[in-house]
Amino acid sequence: MASSAPSPFPTISLSLPDGSLVRARPVRPEDKPLFLTGFARLSERSRSMRFQGGAESLDERRLRYLTEVDHRDHVAWGVLDGEEAVAVGRWIRLPDPARADLAVTVVDDHQGRGIGTTLVQLLALTARHRGVATLEFEMLAENQPMIRVVERLGGTISFQGREAVGVLDTAAVPPPPVVNGDPLALLDEAAHPSSGSNSNANELTQ
Repeated sequence: MASSAPSPFPTISLSLPDGSLVRARPVRPEDKPLFLTGFARLSERSRSMRFQGGAESLDERRLRYLTEVDHRDHVAWGVLDGEEAVAVGRWIRLPDPARADLAVTVVDDHQGRGIGTTLVQLLALTARHRGVATLEFEMLAENQPMIRVVERLGGTISFQGREAVGVLDTAAVPPPPVVNGDPLALLDEAAHPSSGSNSNANELTQ
């Protein structure tokens, strides 16, 4: 997810571990071009980590799924560094309404800055706001960066062959380092009537 176009929507400011600031906002249907640009910037390894096997393109069906979200049962946030969109994360409620699947993607040239950890903290906050107690993160067992994020935030990891599942208690995740703005107000502003989607967050990538 990357673009030089300015965001036309309100954002919040988040502080990264190195002291730099990034901005975040709920994903909108108008963000389809950002997803296409960002997908093109992901390395083959990053696509493999995110898709658990790789993907060649984002077709129109995938783009609608990723950007036309209700922000009630399917919540998605994008992160911007300056005017460049550099990450996206989402949770999608499971049939058990107190549980949700979690998925995060950070473009390669911004990995290692703590954006993934900060984004998971933001997603956990919004999940609690929507009544979700547990976030589950399905990933490849070799995805050490995301395994470290889950462990850093107090979660647990279980391994089954080449796959790993991280579990986070949303009440135990530290709050995101917000320095300006109200993420819950932005989330509620972006929400619209539920689409009824309960699809797994790893079915389609960011």
